[in-house]
Amino acid sequence: MLSYCSPRSTSQSLILPSLPPLTSFLPSGLKANELIGDPFTNILRIIRNSYEGNPLWLNITATLIRELFGGRVADFLQYDMPILDESLCWRLEQQLQCLSEEEVAVIVQLAKEKEAVALSQMLNKIKLSPSDLINAMKSLVRRFLLAPQEQEKTTVFTLNPVVAQYVKTRHFS
Repeated sequence: MLSYCSPRSTSQSLILPSLPPLTSFLPSGLKANELIGDPFTNILRIIRNSYEGNPLWLNITATLIRELFGGRVADFLQYDMPILDESLCWRLEQQLQCLSEEEVAVIVQLAKEKEAVALSQMLNKIKLSPSDLINAMKSLVRRFLLAPQEQEKTTVFTLNPVVAQYVKTRHFS
């Protein structure tokens, strides 16, 4: 069992049974003492950040690692993150089908953005009234699909990386 701190909660566990020693997770030619910090912590950070600490998404990913990669996390990590497993896509589709037109418009726009976007920028890029935009963004933040961050005394928003990848590759492209 792997334990870590999620950005949205204090502590969670990810069960990855029958994993090889942590040194086998390292890229070939790299030794554990060449990494800054504990290799176990680095691996957890990569996986947790890729899936935003979402327990369901992490369990789906743990199953994928176990079933297709024989528990070899290093093999899994060689691919661009996040990897969208079929069951993860199905769950995302279920969640996105419940969104309003305004929320979908916000998600589609944010999936196109390479950088975090301020509310004022969104107003210029999307054809919604300020009230509709604010309500859509508030709802998406509550659903953990949109993440507000502070940058230079301005609140900016980014789309959850898993949702952004899904939107780019499958849903609204």
